[in-house]
Amino acid sequence: MLGAVLAEAGDFGGAERAHLRALDCREDDVDAHVNLGFLALMQGDLATGFARLEHRTRVPGIAPIGAPEWDGTPLDGRTILVHAEQGLGDQLQLARYLPLLREHGAGRVLATCAPPLVPLLSTLPGVELFATGDAVPSADVHARLMGLPLRMGTTAIEQLPAAVPYLTAPDRPIAARIRALDGVRVGLAWAGNRAHPRDQHRSMTFATLAPLLDVAGVTVVSLQPGDDSPPDSRLVTLGAHDLTDAAAAIGALDLVIAVDSAMGHLAGALGVPVWMPLSALCDWRWMLDRDDTPWYPHTRLVRQATAGEWAPVVAALAAALQEVVCGAAVAAVRPRVPAHVRAHVSAHFPARTVRSAPASVGVPRRRSVAVGWTVAPGTGWGTYGLHLTRHLASSGRATPVLACAPVIDGLTASDALLLKDCPRGFASEARAGSVHLAALGNGLRGGAPNPEAARNVGVIFLEDSAVDAGARARAHAFDLLVAGSSWNAAVLRATGHGAVQRVLQGVDPAVFHPVAARPTREDRFVIFSGGKLEFRKGQDLVVAAFRAFRARHSEARLLTAWHNAWPATLAGIDAMGHVTGQPEVRHGRLLLSPWLAANGIAPSAHEDAGLASPAAIAHLLRTADVALFPNRAEGGTNLVAMEAMASGVPCIIAANTGQLDLFMKGGRWR
Repeated sequence: MLGAVLAEAGDFGGAERAHLRALDCREDDVDAHVNLGFLALMQGDLATGFARLEHRTRVPGIAPIGAPEWDGTPLDGRTILVHAEQGLGDQLQLARYLPLLREHGAGRVLATCAPPLVPLLSTLPGVELFATGDAVPSADVHARLMGLPLRMGTTAIEQLPAAVPYLTAPDRPIAARIRALDGVRVGLAWAGNRAHPRDQHRSMTFATLAPLLDVAGVTVVSLQPGDDSPPDSRLVTLGAHDLTDAAAAIGALDLVIAVDSAMGHLAGALGVPVWMPLSALCDWRWMLDRDDTPWYPHTRLVRQATAGEWAPVVAALAAALQEVVCGAAVAAVRPRVPAHVRAHVSAHFPARTVRSAPASVGVPRRRSVAVGWTVAPGTGWGTYGLHLTRHLASSGRATPVLACAPVIDGLTASDALLLKDCPRGFASEARAGSVHLAALGNGLRGGAPNPEAARNVGVIFLEDSAVDAGARARAHAFDLLVAGSSWNAAVLRATGHGAVQRVLQGVDPAVFHPVAARPTREDRFVIFSGGKLEFRKGQDLVVAAFRAFRARHSEARLLTAWHNAWPATLAGIDAMGHVTGQPEVRHGRLLLSPWLAANGIAPSAHEDAGLASPAAIAHLLRTADVALFPNRAEGGTNLVAMEAMASGVPCIIAANTGQLDLFMKGGRWR
């Protein structure tokens, strides 16, 4: 209860500590696990968040399902049944995962959803829809809708399947009626389901948003269901309509302004621009301190600065609408407006005087390059983004733009200042020469092209060389593909894409460099191994090799920087028989000592640093006699291996995949 109260007060750190304390008292406390999951998701930690939410299925009253639960492994032609969860908005948001089950090998995809959604979700390719409560065919395995992100590998923001639209607006007479309206056509939804337990935080009254109807040149259409629309001559109502009619109307609108409700999700899924006013204590999916969302690329978030105060939010929305109508520099206004909305306005108001852009906005002298994933310390993608941002800023040729809010904690003061000074999103005048970089992984899934950028570049590190028709289609959505290794470049060229460029990652020489005198001790021999603990990284080989080595050399010590907060991705670490079982994950940290002890390595012979900062890794490497990287697959050149090499540590590295770029040139050993 203390954790819940602290979360309501906005003290998320205190809430997390309270829930962890609750788990210390009772490890199986469902509420504590689920609340920690929501806190993690709010902070962008999708892997921990979705893993914690798995405890929701243990709530009393959830009936067991006959077929076994899908564990995320290839479906190999089996039939899967996906059960709807949560409200209409949640179902619309997560429906994007249903067609992707075919790419996981499903022979047949069955899904249930709320009855009003059946006509809309039936447009999803390869999915058979049934209303909740109706009889459905038998299935080999089942899954719950909220469990799909975890089982389908969404462990980081850049892995979200963010391509829109993934739903199709139906062609109904109401669409023609909307298209016939004058001016900028704006849909308005000021309230969600009143039965929602937090509706008082997210919904507002019509009167609160009424100032938007006073903006000249705007025609406002009510998207509220039933008789919720007040008798106001300035407001166009849809009359009697269902959710499918609403979708048809939204498809004909230029813009939707909707609170956190099913209407906002529906517009986002249809690819229609959305401005969403949010309370200071909003839902987990909108995260913290962002004015955009990776779930819906065309959605802009407008947040309360103070809980309960909507007036400044509405004033910002009204000002933004006025700027759209007048054709002024929308880059200076939050939220930002997609280009095709401005084009529509210009076509309808050709004689209107256009004000000049503020001098501070101006046209940048350098090309804008947007880094489309979270820049942060401690992760591979985050570190790659940090290095890239640094070099873009110092190149004199480009201005780095951050598409996602960066993580500042753990950075040096200079890096923190750099990221705080970086602009967010493209300025309208800079889009003509702008470049958007999207992070892609296995199957070329992850980030999506930005329609507002002049060029879209997919930056790719993949470990799975299988490229199917869906992956090839996703590849051709980008103007250029940048591969993190020669091996990846060869895989990408096999897609038939004509523009593939290999760009190798580097390390920070200010942090990782040889030292004049390495501390050595004759009474010990330190073997270092780092990286995420999983089968492809080969730590089972490290354990087996160290166990055999220490049997002959008792002075050997194993120093690890292993991490993995997601039990599902640990599965298979024992597949080759070099180790037994897998370590337990508790409160986001691996419990390595019991697992290693069960595999013949005593606690006295091992020390683990977990997920460490670059500075901490550099310090660890200075104590190592050798570093071991028997990795089975690396999409890039292996960042930790390069850090060890740069630090002057002798390295044993598997000669495969992306790691070949570390020691081969022209097909020959270096």
